[in-house]
Amino acid sequence: MPSIFKKLSISLPPELVELLDVLVEKGLYATRSEIIREALYLLLWDLVDSVEIYEKVAKEASEKGVPLDEYIDELIEKAESSDVVELIRLSGLSLDEIRILKKKIKKIQRKLERNLYYI
Repeated sequence: MPSIFKKLSISLPPELVELLDVLVEKGLYATRSEIIREALYLLLWDLVDSVEIYEKVAKEASEKGVPLDEYIDELIEKAESSDVVELIRLSGLSLDEIRILKKKIKKIQRKLERNLYYI
């Protein structure tokens, strides 16, 4: 029966390998590969969510004729001031999207500006 996985070889620093081994030894995971698969899966879904929110915010800023930086600053300021009702009205984002936005949008923007973010 063919494997549902493709084999991939990666190089990791010794500290990460030690951490993987600790998790396996404690019985939290069966193998190093299982840990890496789960971590990568979570990271990639997190990135996809972040990109979707960034694109939504960029579109809204464009439609409002507001520079993206200013619009993001306004959304973050409202989120930080706990004016969630106003933020939802202003942006049309859900509460979960606001939480993600507050945590990540500046980080995503910096990565995009540096051309280090490829999706």
